[in-house]
Amino acid sequence: MRRLWIPLILLLLIDGTVLAGSYPASILDGAGRQVLLTARPGRIVSGTPSCTEILFAVGAGDQVVGVTRWCNYPEAAQAKEDIGDIVPLNVEKVLALNPDLVLLQRLNGKEALDQLEQLGIPVLVLEAEGFTGILEAITMVGEATGHRDEAGQLVEDLARRLESVKARAEGGLKVLILLGGESLWTAGPGSFLDEAVTLAGGKNVAYDLEGSWGELSLEVIIKRNPDVIITSSPVEGIYENRLLATLAAVQKRQVYQVEGDAFHRPGPRLFAVLEELSELLAKSR
Repeated sequence: MRRLWIPLILLLLIDGTVLAGSYPASILDGAGRQVLLTARPGRIVSGTPSCTEILFAVGAGDQVVGVTRWCNYPEAAQAKEDIGDIVPLNVEKVLALNPDLVLLQRLNGKEALDQLEQLGIPVLVLEAEGFTGILEAITMVGEATGHRDEAGQLVEDLARRLESVKARAEGGLKVLILLGGESLWTAGPGSFLDEAVTLAGGKNVAYDLEGSWGELSLEVIIKRNPDVIITSSPVEGIYENRLLATLAAVQKRQVYQVEGDAFHRPGPRLFAVLEELSELLAKSR
């Protein structure tokens, strides 16, 4: 569910009506739940790396007391208490930190959300699966944590960068996203990386993948013959793979490695990945 249209967010920023948070506050989260916060949360636990990055990006890092073992950005997040894996979420470790707010995403699973709700812990579920969704999640986190101004400024900057990429996008190039390792695991329709390819002017060769993430067969990849391959793994592994040697992307030396964590996480840094992707496609035309 979308909470705010981006033009409305920008309008509020421009006319200066977005002010510091006030409490009690009732916030509609990404799962369509109305969450009541009676006071500014001072002890926040993050259930995913994306949630952590958004919290720090809006200036709420000092309020964070716990993160998952996968939350390695920014560096300051690594000094927070480790609550373990994303799924299954260790609810006991979360409770031991006495949080007054927990941030989750759908990938944490419904069981963790239900347990925390039953115990009366306020939980915000972020729906940050696309670029507009990331902007809305940032707005929501800023509102919840008392950092509306910082969140608003960040949203304004990211929205303008998004529009800049869209304005210079040119279509035509076929793009294959490889998510790392030896497999042909890729991003399909509905994923934030599929959206990134489209926004940058490319066509995702996994456009008909069943689901947002999955493996694309070698036969399909060879038949669709991508012009560009984007990966978070070293490009040498692709260039040395004899099965991929006939691909246009390999023949033209248009296999590019991007920064791994930012590439895999729907957070503020994904906008930099989008800009990089736009530049890579431009130079490959």
